[in-house]
This record gives sequence, structure tokens and C-alpha cells, in this order.
Amino acid sequence: MNKRKSQSWWDDPAEVEALARRTGHDVEKVRASLAGLKQLIQDIKSDNRFPKIENPERAEPPKDWRGYRKFLAANIKYEHAALAAKLERGGEPKPSAQAWEELAPKYKKSPYALRRFVERYSRGRHKISR
Repeated sequence: MNKRKSQSWWDDPAEVEALARRTGHDVEKVRASLAGLKQLIQDIKSDNRFPKIENPERAEPPKDWRGYRKFLAANIKYEHAALAAKLERGGEPKPSAQAWEELAPKYKKSPYALRRFVERYSRGRHKISR
């Protein structure tokens, strides 16, 4: 079993020659291509123009209040869908309604008000299941 550690195989001449033989290319061209690829990867890793987001699902909310409400509605909608699916798998008779009731205390609203908030600020502007 041939285990590769990181990308050190790029520096191994025997591996590069084997790759060139397998693909039918010139060894020097393969070395040049791998060196360019290695440089590109280093450039991307060291690029600080874009902030790194640790958890893209929970990115920081927008700065303005309209954007924040849409952001919050999308998160609540996602949370509701996940909780309703979990309750449905558990055999709950009305999983959607139960999910709204369980989410309401977390956001300090009634289930009806929470559902209306999500309906009002969700992107699709369509009815949310009760």
C-alpha cells in the first residue's frame, strides 16, 4: 500500500517520472506543470483578500437590519425544516406544528408569530407549512 504524505510526492523524481509515463507526457513538462500547480496552491492558501469563514452555514449576519431579518428568517426556516423532519421520523402526528411550538421559546415569540415572521421575511414569499 503506497501512502502519500501531504503533497511531498510532487518533489519525488521517481513519482514524477511514473506520472509522466502513465500519462504519456514529457517528464520536464510534467515537472513544470506540477511546480506551477504547487505555486498556485500556495498562493491560494496565503491569499488574505477574502476572510476565512470557519462554518459557512453560520456566517456572520449582514450589517443592516433588513438583511439581518432575512438572514434570521432563513436560519429559522432551516432550523424548522430540520426539526420537523426529525419529529416526522419519530412518528409525531403534526411534526410541522410541533416544530414551531418547540422553536418559539428560543426566539421569545409565540409559534404563530414566529411562523408569520418567517413568512414575511423569507426570500420566497410563499406560505410556510403549519
